[in-house]
Amino acid sequence: MNKRSALALMLSVFSPFALANIYVGGSVSAMDYSEGGIEDVAPVALSGLMGIKANEHFSTEVRVGFGVGNDSAKYQGESVTLDVDNFLGVYGRLGMPVGKVYPYVVAGLTQVEMTIDMAGQSVSETDSDVSYGAGIDYNLNKALKLNLEYINLYDRSDTKINSINIGATYHF
Repeated sequence: MNKRSALALMLSVFSPFALANIYVGGSVSAMDYSEGGIEDVAPVALSGLMGIKANEHFSTEVRVGFGVGNDSAKYQGESVTLDVDNFLGVYGRLGMPVGKVYPYVVAGLTQVEMTIDMAGQSVSETDSDVSYGAGIDYNLNKALKLNLEYINLYDRSDTKINSINIGATYHF
């Protein structure tokens, strides 16, 4: 590819039209981890996202997050500590604008890496599952939106991870 073609490609990718449908944001996640026999633990995570709006009703997002606070519980008299090392998800959002609010449903795939410490032993696990939930955006102005969301990130066998997310997005 010659220099002019590369420059033209870069300018088209970063043009106002290309950026018009992109948004970025972040959130704080209060997670709830439950597994048979273990009391619920509630680690805290931070995440960032980048999304692309296909139209006013549908968008796709990539989210990346990491734990910032672990939580402990008891299992058979032993203390168990859970850390969310990181998570990565790809989602579709379908919603309907209603004045300043935008209620939506979300579904996709999430991969979660966690570390569980118990009785001096540390075990890291990575697994993925289909995720789904619902949320609502509140438009502060044309570009800035606040967000509240509930999402079931992981639900296999007797292990479940749910999250309540509070965040904000900026739309270019």
